[in-house]
Amino acid sequence: SGHAGSVWSVAFSPDGTRIVSGSSDSTVRVWDAQSGEELAQLSGHSDWVRSVAFSPDGTRIVSGSDDSTVRVWDSPHRLLLAAIAAIGRPSPLLTDNERQSFGLAGEDRLPGQAELLPLMHPAQAQKAVDAGRALARSGRLSDAITQLESALALDPTLPIQPQTLAQSIFDNGVQALLFAGRELAKADKLNEAQAKLEAAAALDASVDMAQVSAEFKQLALTALIEEGRKLISTGQIDDGLLRLQGAAALDSSIDLRQQVSEGLAAAPGLVISHCGLLATPEFADLVTEFCDQIPTIVPGEAVTGTVENSAGEVWRLEIGASSRVTITLSAESDDSDPLDAYLTLYDGTFGVIAENDDSQGGRDSELLNLLIEKAGTYWIEAGGCCPGSGQRSVGGYRLWVVVKAEE
Repeated sequence: SGHAGSVWSVAFSPDGTRIVSGSSDSTVRVWDAQSGEELAQLSGHSDWVRSVAFSPDGTRIVSGSDDSTVRVWDSPHRLLLAAIAAIGRPSPLLTDNERQSFGLAGEDRLPGQAELLPLMHPAQAQKAVDAGRALARSGRLSDAITQLESALALDPTLPIQPQTLAQSIFDNGVQALLFAGRELAKADKLNEAQAKLEAAAALDASVDMAQVSAEFKQLALTALIEEGRKLISTGQIDDGLLRLQGAAALDSSIDLRQQVSEGLAAAPGLVISHCGLLATPEFADLVTEFCDQIPTIVPGEAVTGTVENSAGEVWRLEIGASSRVTITLSAESDDSDPLDAYLTLYDGTFGVIAENDDSQGGRDSELLNLLIEKAGTYWIEAGGCCPGSGQRSVGGYRLWVVVKAEE
């Protein structure tokens, strides 16, 4: 017998009596190092097992697989001890259900009664160790130490120090709660973070709730500010403002205007999203100078430019009275390859009025005879569309506007 695929990793147990192997057949197998007999087959991975190892005490096996999981397995000896402790009898045989329950269904035989009897105390000791660990995780340190001491009395060969082990498990549990709380705080889930803190404090009275609460608040604050700035710098103004306003709600000393300004400064080329703030009185002055630099297109005169990405270039259009407007966007030269143009007309606060992407197969993208009822500033975006469409999505363009006042 053996693996049905290539063997990628092998390791000896700490006492040198067993070998564990991992294979491309997705299984982990345990072998007797002397006889070569297969002791156990551990199935659960769904892809190649690339690495295996025993724990330092030899009671567990760890495996890593291409299925992106790491699994921890009880060794066959530990499984046997668990089975003996659970059924409470030194029987040479287990029922089929018991074999299945303890992962021993594939075993042809189990040790006879003479071999099982000496394992009763180690089995009971292992059960006490498991109980002690559980008590330590729940914060019952004194009871955990008592259980672990009873395990050591049953099996003096156990490599444990009851007080040290219980304290370590307890401390790890408290730290795990605090770590989870910090991660929740970073995700702006302060109520859930506070629940983790309260659970940690219930286990360990030395946890300084006021200090940790302040730490959680600062973590949430920092995360909200960083995310808000980043969103604004990528043009997601509304979402960015929400994050920054959340930060200001946590700390009234936060200068919201300064945070918005720093987000805008990180990506000065995002004309549309930035100038959209003109509609927000609180921040309009932050972008007024920037938006005033956008060139104005004069009706009846063609302008040219270059589309470098789907965001396109923006032009200012001033309308003095209720008018009919026609806008045409095309490739810069009639002799050049067609430009897959995308034309958009916005109102003064960058709300979309109309758009066209030359989807009818023509060379031009047009907005025809639009009724603009109110005088004021409007914005035109000359952009490209749809890479892979067979037309150029970047390149030179020509834009012109015809405005006829309504009579």
